[in-house]
Amino acid sequence: MIEQFDSSNLSNSFFNCLPARKSNRPMGSYSLGLTQLASFMYGHDCIDDIIEFRVDPLLKEIMRGETVLPRTIGNFLRDFKVNNIKNLNKFLSLQSQANRKLIQQTHPGYFDEPIHLSIDSTPHEQSGKKMEGLGFNYKDMWCLDTQSFFDREGFCHGIKFTIVANQATTSWRNEIKNITKWERWQYPEKELQKAKDKNIKLPDVDLGIILWRPSWSDVLRLPIVVKQQALE
Repeated sequence: MIEQFDSSNLSNSFFNCLPARKSNRPMGSYSLGLTQLASFMYGHDCIDDIIEFRVDPLLKEIMRGETVLPRTIGNFLRDFKVNNIKNLNKFLSLQSQANRKLIQQTHPGYFDEPIHLSIDSTPHEQSGKKMEGLGFNYKDMWCLDTQSFFDREGFCHGIKFTIVANQATTSWRNEIKNITKWERWQYPEKELQKAKDKNIKLPDVDLGIILWRPSWSDVLRLPIVVKQQALE
């Protein structure tokens, strides 16, 4: 699959999403990106599992002998900026559309119905107290949530993190006026207990929902939950 991807028209678009390498190592962003893709395909659980590639003769042949240590991949992933992540989201949609087009060409009439997307949410529990965007989810977990958008064929059309709306969220303030229904936020028991232990009175907070269109898709409308102090 890595070989097929490398020889496809998608490889250049994938390369353009990756951060430029500032290291003196000869291995470039594209090779590191392919290594990370191979790690996903192998079902690795963490970066350290990439050490297996050092003794994999097939992958060494595909990568022309260029295999890396886990710390190199870690440095590579830390080079990703907001634009790189945004462009990768666009690439996921581009790749899914290309795959669907290929299926339609080889199996005419396969897609008889309009595209239908499902959202798969995964919590990523955290222990940090000052990480931006963290909050308690519906399972009472202190975390960030990722939401992946899949069609019925299993192609991913994008991934997003759900965060608490703040001033950095793209133009969300402009949409508040369109919220017609607000509901009172119910604090999780853990948060109530923490406030009680610190003798802090938690403010009344209202929740509203905005349907936002991301810049990388003309079709999707994503729900953004807005929390604001209740207006009396």
